[in-house]
Amino acid sequence: MTQLRKAMFVASLGVLAILAGCISSRPSVETYDRLEQRPADAYAYSVLGNRYLSVTGDFDDDGRSDEAFFVRVNDKGAGMLSLIVSFGAPTKHDRIVYTLEETEYAIRNIGLKVARAGHYTGACAKGFGGPCEEGEDALVLPHDGIVYFWFESASWLYYLPEDALDSDFKVFYLSD
Repeated sequence: MTQLRKAMFVASLGVLAILAGCISSRPSVETYDRLEQRPADAYAYSVLGNRYLSVTGDFDDDGRSDEAFFVRVNDKGAGMLSLIVSFGAPTKHDRIVYTLEETEYAIRNIGLKVARAGHYTGACAKGFGGPCEEGEDALVLPHDGIVYFWFESASWLYYLPEDALDSDFKVFYLSD
């Protein structure tokens, strides 16, 4: 009888943890329709190959590895690609960082890199676009971020602000 009570107690704790949100019920990374490869005839393929379609870093500064990657999303018949971050902490849910239309051009030319902690100069400070608004000229990144780029074109840095690690990702324009 004692073992039965222990088993029931452990089971009830598990149910309570799920109800309280302590254990994530998020889908595993493998359930997404990930963008795994570029067409072999793409110009960017000769340089990028199938690299730069996912990156690993500590994007929420919790000491655990997180992964950013592209997934295909069918939204009412329109093909879309989303940049997803899957956090290493089991209590955090995956987040959509950015969504764009899935085109052959996008699949051939988009990529990701890790932005390590450091100083970054904004696009406007490099002469792209108009004059810099406050906070657009430079960014001091205290932890890893995600550089989202178009091959031989624009690039953006997505990051979680140090004072709001549970908020949405912010964007910092690196080039235009």
